[in-house]
Amino acid sequence: MAQAKADAAAQHKGIYLIFGASWCGWCRRLEQFNHAPEISALLDQNYVTVHLTVEERKGKEQLDNPGGLEMMQRMGGQGGLPFFAFLGADGKPFVTSNRPAPGESGDTNIGFPGSPEEIEWFLTMMRKALPSASDSQLKMFEVQIRRLLPAAQAQQ
Repeated sequence: MAQAKADAAAQHKGIYLIFGASWCGWCRRLEQFNHAPEISALLDQNYVTVHLTVEERKGKEQLDNPGGLEMMQRMGGQGGLPFFAFLGADGKPFVTSNRPAPGESGDTNIGFPGSPEEIEWFLTMMRKALPSASDSQLKMFEVQIRRLLPAAQAQQ
């Protein structure tokens, strides 16, 4: 993270922090989303991306980034993977994948968004993370998300 903070400060960018694991299928979908050319162009223009591996399964614990799980927990990540956050260059999060859950005790991690409520929170996150994004760019984010969902979920 120290290098990410230095890079972000030098490049006048924020930090896009992603927590995931090798066994996590939803993490791979988020990676596919992030690597779509039109998505990656916007993210790379505004953020230094950092991937931290956490919660690896038995036999692959060596892949975990030391201190990664503790960092994720400090940011409120506790409800599955992927967990992600947008941070300022100072390393302080301003929006995470924890969706406020009215009527529940605490927030809920959306992971890779699959339900209408999760997709809406993801778009809210993008509005905060990329305030200059146009309505057409935000619609493109939604289209890319739905493209990566299983057919039944994409129809919701």
